[in-house]
Amino acid sequence: MKFFGHANLQQNELQNAVLSTLTSFPINAKVGQVAFVNSTVYICVSAGDPPVWVPLTQEITAYTHVQSTVSLLWNITHNLNTADVHVQVYNTSNQVFIPAEITITSPTTCTVELNTAQTGKAVVIAGHFTGTTKPVYQYTHYQSTSSTSWTIDHALGYNPIVRVFIGTAEVQPLTITHPTTNQTVVTFTTAQVGYARLL
Repeated sequence: MKFFGHANLQQNELQNAVLSTLTSFPINAKVGQVAFVNSTVYICVSAGDPPVWVPLTQEITAYTHVQSTVSLLWNITHNLNTADVHVQVYNTSNQVFIPAEITITSPTTCTVELNTAQTGKAVVIAGHFTGTTKPVYQYTHYQSTSSTSWTIDHALGYNPIVRVFIGTAEVQPLTITHPTTNQTVVTFTTAQVGYARLL
């Protein structure tokens, strides 16, 4: 028998278990097997042939901010596109501490105010804290300045599907191009304001 951590066989408990991080599901999965794949814990269950992987946890994404200059106020740009985030702050010894104040300033930024100026790092975590279903779009761009060309820096790392809205109507722009896997450009025949949802 191979395992990480401690097994209390008299109490039928698994204590201090550690799961290896995987990027793909194990081959020849067995019912009851547990795997930590791409930031989600799954269990293999019998639901016909073959068995299926069922998620036990919600997807979590995170951004690590490194504060290399001594400061009382850390300005963090995490680009997670949500105001529903959790922030953990660490000193230079990697010890978690509670700052004076954490302020969510926008869906992509937050600030950490300290009692004593120092360096360190902050981990900004986003996920399903409210128990709601993950939205089908990955990034929303709001265009408040009227323009015939919207440049969208989404940082998704791939060429997304783009839905464009002017007011309450979904519209078809003149062109949608992807100069890079982190940027999309939407053009119109006349200047427009609105928003775009990227999937």
